[in-house]
Amino acid sequence: MQRKLVSFVLLATVRENSRSCVQNVCFGLKQNSVFTRRMNSIVNVYSSSLESTRKELDNKGSSGLSVLVETEEALHSVAGKLARRIQTGDCLLLKGEMGVGKSSFARGYIRQALLDPVLQVTSPTFLLDNVYCRDTDELPVEIHHMDLWRLSDAESRNFVDFGYVFTQCVSLIEWPDRLGELLTPDDRLDVNLYLTDKPDLDKILESGELPEQSRRVDLDPHGIEWTE
Repeated sequence: MQRKLVSFVLLATVRENSRSCVQNVCFGLKQNSVFTRRMNSIVNVYSSSLESTRKELDNKGSSGLSVLVETEEALHSVAGKLARRIQTGDCLLLKGEMGVGKSSFARGYIRQALLDPVLQVTSPTFLLDNVYCRDTDELPVEIHHMDLWRLSDAESRNFVDFGYVFTQCVSLIEWPDRLGELLTPDDRLDVNLYLTDKPDLDKILESGELPEQSRRVDLDPHGIEWTE
């Protein structure tokens, strides 16, 4: 029997350095769904007071969760909490304009998944696919971090067996629109990132670091593996 779809507003905080860095969490989704259970580590208090935000999400047909993070450390924290519930076949599509923090989100996720807080996680812009091996008794699995920005046609997508990656591995994919409709998996978590202010791309490229400014992270689940 299909579970009842419920919409409600949640307010959550993630504590970093004794201050709140994550706030304004809102979503509407199926009660006791996989996504709900896997988000429990992010969401810890709910409130129905943010009526305008709830209506905005309902109008957009949102079935996921939205968080506002104030620092890059807080962004890593949100990604890391997702990684603590890692499962084989997980596919996270990282979306957003250049400089918004897609690679930084992947870095936080991979460091937590491999239990290495100082692991060097670089952008796979030129290699297309950086592969990390999670060698644990709990869940040994390959983690693929891809950047598809440079892909221009269907033929260039043959650098990896996507069927294998999407079913037997874990994947984090930047610029996933390059996959095209046929390759985009049905079961996935869309991670949409937004900056509250326009980034200074020259400064980001020069320093290699993200500016400390607020970002919104929308987590939108798709497919049976995430929503049922």
